[in-house]
Amino acid sequence: MVEPVSAVVYLHTMPLPVVTGIGAVTPLGANFTATWDALLRKQSGLVVLGPEETGNSGVKIGGPVHGFDPAPYLTEKELQRWDPFMWYAVAASFMAVTDAGLTAEYLKDNPRVGLIIGSSRGGIRTFSRGMTRYGLPHRVSPFLMTSTTPFMATTACAMKLVLCGPSLGISSTCTSGTLALIEACAWIRSGRADLVVVGGSDAALCPAALSGYRAAGVLSKNENAHEASRPFDAERDGFVLSEGACVMILENPRHALERGARTYGSISGTGNTTSPVHETKPDAVSAARAITEALSQAGLHPEDIAAVNAHAPSTRLGDASEADALHRALGIRAGKVPTTANKSQTGHLLAASGVLEAALSLYALGSNIVPATLNHRTQDPRCALNVSTEHQALEGHHILSNSFGFGGSNAVLILSVPS
Repeated sequence: MVEPVSAVVYLHTMPLPVVTGIGAVTPLGANFTATWDALLRKQSGLVVLGPEETGNSGVKIGGPVHGFDPAPYLTEKELQRWDPFMWYAVAASFMAVTDAGLTAEYLKDNPRVGLIIGSSRGGIRTFSRGMTRYGLPHRVSPFLMTSTTPFMATTACAMKLVLCGPSLGISSTCTSGTLALIEACAWIRSGRADLVVVGGSDAALCPAALSGYRAAGVLSKNENAHEASRPFDAERDGFVLSEGACVMILENPRHALERGARTYGSISGTGNTTSPVHETKPDAVSAARAITEALSQAGLHPEDIAAVNAHAPSTRLGDASEADALHRALGIRAGKVPTTANKSQTGHLLAASGVLEAALSLYALGSNIVPATLNHRTQDPRCALNVSTEHQALEGHHILSNSFGFGGSNAVLILSVPS
């Protein structure tokens, strides 16, 4: 009798998806290289917002994209009709495609090229503007429905890159971008696609979103923009809302080798679980299972993890729950492994955060550095982690990157480079 092969063992025999291109527009820069450079300079992308963004929400700070010019990527008609979350996705996709050395001729109508873009809030900025300008529901723009649907970031990228292969739009709160990466990995592993343009995009700096998050009690009340995002710090009081996009080119390693592509590394393990507990309260037990699942899929042990790039939104419950989850999954390693939290500089980009943090983790592996976490001054006893407050040398080949979201969505990645 032939013994059944476990799913984990089977996964190890399948192609390990590699990252061959990265593009981004973020509060730290108009492209990914500028974002990484600003991260290493310990620059904050958080600023005092203008009245058009805040309205009467009472919120004063946020993280708008820095130095972004949509003109090279979009026509005037598209800029008028499309919500900014679509602009950001298109720009980041073009940057990623260029970075990967792909040509328009290769992509055009290629059924082996997939596309997945995650978005938490879709075109909420267009919806918010419509509420203010037209006094919904009496008079609305004819593009209100198309511009506010989360899938429209995928649509915009498909139209601009002329992609006809499998496509998907994922909307699963803050984990939307990370889940897009997880699904893209499944497409590569199963052979559904040779290459996937995959990422996350959100543009939620508007009165509707700021008012909603403020009412939920999850935004920081600190009016000092550069100090408001305080991951794992005892004085943290909520996250800072930001916006932007990050897109990767994920590829079958054989396909990448055949076309002579440079690779940044691979996604060697993924984990996805649900916390069936509460709409907003996190659950450390199910989050820990996602981490354990990612380790198992990658064939790694806790001691193999060289650093953790934490979700760490700076909420009281969220950070404490993540620390608990790390201790449950990694054991004593959780208190020793260097832990960084990029949101201390970028704020929370919603769906784009998980993809951006994964990309920054790949750069960290390539540069042998664990970036510092800003604004971590007082250790919270409930967050007993080795938080890197200064840049430090990275010793190892694997980084664990966490994404946790409202509704109990837990998504975990392990980014790896060859040993």
